[in-house]
Amino acid sequence: MPQRLFSVGAALIARMHLLTGKSIEEIAAMLFASYKESYIDDGTEGDWVVSAREALKILEENEAPAPAELLNNFQYFVENYEPDGSPRKKRIFDGTMFTKAEQNIQRKEDFLKLLESYIKGVNMGLSGKKKITETEVAGQFVITILKGVQEYWPSIAKELNQLFQRNKAIPDDQYAAFEFALAVIVIQIQALPNLLKQEQAGRIRKHIIKGISSPELGSYPKETIEEYQDAWDASLEKAEFPNYGIASVLFDKLECGGTVEIGSEKFKDPLLLKDPLLLAALSEQVVKFGGAWWKNVIEKYKIVP
Repeated sequence: MPQRLFSVGAALIARMHLLTGKSIEEIAAMLFASYKESYIDDGTEGDWVVSAREALKILEENEAPAPAELLNNFQYFVENYEPDGSPRKKRIFDGTMFTKAEQNIQRKEDFLKLLESYIKGVNMGLSGKKKITETEVAGQFVITILKGVQEYWPSIAKELNQLFQRNKAIPDDQYAAFEFALAVIVIQIQALPNLLKQEQAGRIRKHIIKGISSPELGSYPKETIEEYQDAWDASLEKAEFPNYGIASVLFDKLECGGTVEIGSEKFKDPLLLKDPLLLAALSEQVVKFGGAWWKNVIEKYKIVP
């Protein structure tokens, strides 16, 4: 197997382990199954397991920020550039390559050496960044989302109502805006574990919840964020789009289905329950609001405790 493909595979296995929590052995077996028809079984699967484990150690020892994203960027580097940083030349033949068993140790060493060099380069770039504390960045995030939602929610609600030609299907008041903001916050913070170390991502999440809370609101923001998070997790377990799970909860909280009155009682209108098109449109608005806020901030600042 060519060195380039071996390095990409080892990095991918380590990254998927960080993102999914699956064992390195399981991921390596799945990946090798897709390559074994093109490459001889020269111990690649076992070497991938060892290399992925060593890669994770190197990431930890070098205190690499956002290890999963770093590994993704490293894969891109390996696929498109030579080890010296020059653009990789396209080759007519760059496929099957038989590797002798005695060469296996060398390919692992070359992969780990290149990864360590890449991490040091990333860290050197980080050293010149401005610093911002976890509390400060969490506060800026909350303020940005709340101000943005306060400004744009009326137009978002109007757009959705016109699109589906329903009278007040989506309320445009401040309470609806706050619900929308909480949903946006949950979508946005899903990026934190992929961009930062788990411990730091957890601390920032707590700062965000504290920043969105107030004595007047009580435990509502925290409980609602947990409800949206549960919907996200449940959707993932069902192999569904997680943003649809959050949009579904928001749909109910905004009473998008509308109500009908029978006597002195109000009931949800069965004709307006969970319109899939309205749900999809609402989901799209939640996802795109805020954009890549955390990625942009992390590229500009070094977040410190």
